[in-house]
Amino acid sequence: MKIFNILLPVLSFITINSNPVIAKEIFKCLKADGTVEYTRSPAADCQSNVIKNRGGHADQAAVDKLRRDQDQAAEQNRKSRLEDLQRADEKHAQQDKEEYCQKSQKNLDKLSNVNRIFEMDEQGNRIRLSEEQRQQRIQQVRADLASHCQ
Repeated sequence: MKIFNILLPVLSFITINSNPVIAKEIFKCLKADGTVEYTRSPAADCQSNVIKNRGGHADQAAVDKLRRDQDQAAEQNRKSRLEDLQRADEKHAQQDKEEYCQKSQKNLDKLSNVNRIFEMDEQGNRIRLSEEQRQQRIQQVRADLASHCQ
């Protein structure tokens, strides 16, 4: 027990004094256009300087600036991904609309050019549309084309 009481402070002293304080380096990068950027590693496209205070730790203002820049970059990345998704949705909606209009136009051509139009009823029986029903369908398809495909 006595040896432990003696060794504990000695070992603690050795452990504390033998491990150097490792400070992460922050680099201040001055770009050619005059803008300043803070990074964790030196950049090839600018003049980089290591920022440290007297204690060997990175300057807290530089660390805060780096964190703000990282947060801003993450937010910009999120907005960019959201805009990409919106553009993709708009593109798909436009493609769906074009496909709908093409099908509607083919349906109108068929209704206009063929006198005998057949459909299936609820029981699965094939029935022929009357001329009045055919003309109603033609008017309905024309109205759909006019409202959705201009």
